[in-house]
Amino acid sequence: IHTRKWQAPPAPEVLDELAHATVGYCGADLKSLCAESAIGALRRTYPQIYESERKLLIDADSVRVETADFRVAMKGITPASHRSALVYSAPLSRRTEPLLQMPLRAALGVVREAFPPADDALRIAASQARLASGSGTTGGAAPMEVEAE
Repeated sequence: IHTRKWQAPPAPEVLDELAHATVGYCGADLKSLCAESAIGALRRTYPQIYESERKLLIDADSVRVETADFRVAMKGITPASHRSALVYSAPLSRRTEPLLQMPLRAALGVVREAFPPADDALRIAASQARLASGSGTTGGAAPMEVEAE
């Protein structure tokens, strides 16, 4: 969402990697990540921008946000969900995911029928959850699993 209007948006592979790496990030966290990544790309492309007292002519088309810019930005951002002692979301384990797949799909079907505009949002959430779980089969986000020791 936050990169949709960029002249050179990140490749789908980069967005997939980001979806996996940003489990627990809220919309404001993702917006901050995108802004910091763009600033990092600007700094990398025009290192003199913060040292010069003169106005510089900058070619915005030459600034490309790369995967490394996102990685550097992630090191400087603490997601809202990680600022408290509790983590409210995490990918399901590979053992638990198959057990919850059918009930989750049924619940999402009920939501889609009751509120059709939610279909797009659920489709996006399901895609992000598949990426975050690493398995590609989850139909949506799920709470963190606590395994007995």
